[in-house]
Amino acid sequence: AAVFETIAESFDGQDLSSFQQLSGLPQANVSHFSGNANATLGCPNYECLEPNTDVQLLMGIASGVDLTYYNFDFSANSILLYLSAVSSDPSPPWVHSISWGPPERHLSPDEANRMNEEFAKNSARGVTFVTSSGDDGVNNRA
Repeated sequence: AAVFETIAESFDGQDLSSFQQLSGLPQANVSHFSGNANATLGCPNYECLEPNTDVQLLMGIASGVDLTYYNFDFSANSILLYLSAVSSDPSPPWVHSISWGPPERHLSPDEANRMNEEFAKNSARGVTFVTSSGDDGVNNRA
């Protein structure tokens, strides 16, 4: 399994351990880290609220699986960079959770087509992507 995050946020390992203990789950850590962002563990100024939720939810649903944490700097093409990294991985995680990223309206038609191609290539390999529609829907009113 894998989680995609952006803007160099990370989860708190102590919070993950507390979640697992309180939920009666076996203690497990994130197995692998990938991406171009320098995500540090810990929560200065509560910057890990979303990543904590993502990691804990996935590790709660699929306890005991290896979890890869993909983290890329926030940009209009951060998801494309992530998808390209998954495409180039000879043995990618089979289920990926994408809970946030930049709105589609910031993409050029070429970038959107490239992302669609990467989703299609990975899906054809058997990789599943579970995504949110964003806080304000796919086009993000803001």
